[in-house]
Amino acid sequence: MTAPFLLRRLKTDVLSDLPEKQEQTVFVKMEENQRRIYEKTLNSIRYEITRQPDKYEIKSNSTMLKGLLYLQEICCHPQLLDYSISEGCKESAKMDLLIELLQSLYDSSHKVVVFSRFTRMLRIIEKAIAALHMNYYYLDGKTHDRLSVIDDFERSHSGVFLISLKAGGTGINLTSADTAILYDPWWNPAAEKQAEDRLYRIGQTQRVMIYRLITDDSVEEKIQELQTKKNDLSNQILDGHEVPVSLTPELIRQLILD
Repeated sequence: MTAPFLLRRLKTDVLSDLPEKQEQTVFVKMEENQRRIYEKTLNSIRYEITRQPDKYEIKSNSTMLKGLLYLQEICCHPQLLDYSISEGCKESAKMDLLIELLQSLYDSSHKVVVFSRFTRMLRIIEKAIAALHMNYYYLDGKTHDRLSVIDDFERSHSGVFLISLKAGGTGINLTSADTAILYDPWWNPAAEKQAEDRLYRIGQTQRVMIYRLITDDSVEEKIQELQTKKNDLSNQILDGHEVPVSLTPELIRQLILD
């Protein structure tokens, strides 16, 4: 029904000279202590969601939203949470994987852009790569003179650019980089696609590689599945047009309880 009213122009149709783009999802298992904290937090959230409220209590959806955020943060790095939840855990399997990947890419003269929704996570990554004496750049919503930072990265011969997903969504051209790493998934695939397109756009002459890091057997894996379903539905109905879908209470319960 919608087909007669829509005209879709794919980037590959308009820009036939764009180089190849490859995508790879890398799954990683949590460290033992990290998994213990994750399961403990998950069980606590499940109990709070399923318990019957007291006679004069009004339960809100904020518990589910907060719980979903806690689980995602544990997948990224337990140090994103208060000590009362993280119990001082410094183990993060995904962080270890990222540093290993960055070292390999950096030593091979690849220019890399790392995206994350959590600016605190970017600061943790920044500290780690600074200790390894990597040339790096940083950009989030609070960065002043962002054009200067972007230009410095574009003129550099090597480097790692740490960018918050929100700040890097639009208005940035990073065609000197050939690799993007999406550290954590977001429920709306359009946001990730915008980040990828900072590299894969007019002016890109190199083959682009996109890595997605997903924590195995976690809420991140469910978010990844949700993204796939949304893309499939979008392709069926609107021939590939991205349509943001709100996070409903039912969907959040599904992510946490199933």
